[in-house]
Parts: sequence; C-alpha cells; structure tokens
Amino acid sequence: MTKCRRHLGAILLSMLLVIFFAFSCLPRQIHFEVTEIPPEMPQQVEKPYYSLLEKADKIVIVVHRGEKNTGGYSVEAIKVEEIIPGRIHITIKFTDPSPEDIIIQVVTYPATAIAIEKNDLLLPNPRFIFLDQEGNKLDEARIYKQGGDTSAIIIQWQCLYNGITG
Repeated sequence: MTKCRRHLGAILLSMLLVIFFAFSCLPRQIHFEVTEIPPEMPQQVEKPYYSLLEKADKIVIVVHRGEKNTGGYSVEAIKVEEIIPGRIHITIKFTDPSPEDIIIQVVTYPATAIAIEKNDLLLPNPRFIFLDQEGNKLDEARIYKQGGDTSAIIIQWQCLYNGITG
C-alpha cells in the first residue's frame, strides 16, 4: 500500500510540475507563416470578416477587410501568442491610405492568411481572440466540431469589427 502511495505521490507531483511549467512559460509567442488563401476559402469578399480552416496538421486563419474602392488598404497579422493554454491572441494591423498618397483607382480586397501548426498549441480546439494593433478586442472564434470529417472545417464570421464596416 505504501508503495502505491509513493507512486501516486510521484505522479501527482509530476502533474503539478507540468502544470506549473506550462503556465510559467505563458504568454508565449506562436510561430506563424503567412500563406496563400486556400482555394476552398473565399478569395474576394465584400464585407470584413475572418475565417478558420482546420486541416490535419495546421489551422489557417484568414482576415478580410472587405471590398475597397481604391488601393492602399492592407491587413497584416503581426503577432500570435498563447496567453493561457487554449486561448490564442492574434494581433492584426490595419493600414489605410494617407490622403497624400497617390493610389490606384481600382476595387481591391485586402486580406491576409496565416497558418499555425497544431503541434505548437498546448491544448486542442483553442479559442482565437482577434485584437487590433492597440490591443482592442475585435472578436473571437472557436472551431466547433460536429461529427463526421473534421479535417477541413471552415468557420466564417461577418462581424470582425463588431459593427464597424471599415
């Protein structure tokens, strides 16, 4: 019985050390790669939104600004970090043309796509919180799995800017 208690004590101590180590390393930067928008996802959209595509080994996140009447607009992911296990903050930078800029007079669809490896996440099925470059929360999302094939799930939101259309 005492041998069993020692093993149980060792297991509990190990679990506590793992939990302590996991939380002591947070927040931590998550490596991401800028990638092409996957063909199964919309390429040009009229309204701002973002979408998530879960594949077997990675999650692709796309942020669209919507249709713009000129060039000079951009969207860029500048930081991805895990704040606590299962909570991922994605910081997005939006750029607008300056009034002094000479810009092309053509309809554009600014967007960016990034991919993160699932192995880089501490927990499966994380919650993604989208922030602007000042740290203001834009929106959040989670991939909800509903039986069947979950190797390519697309989740889309039309409310990226919480009512702001720009």
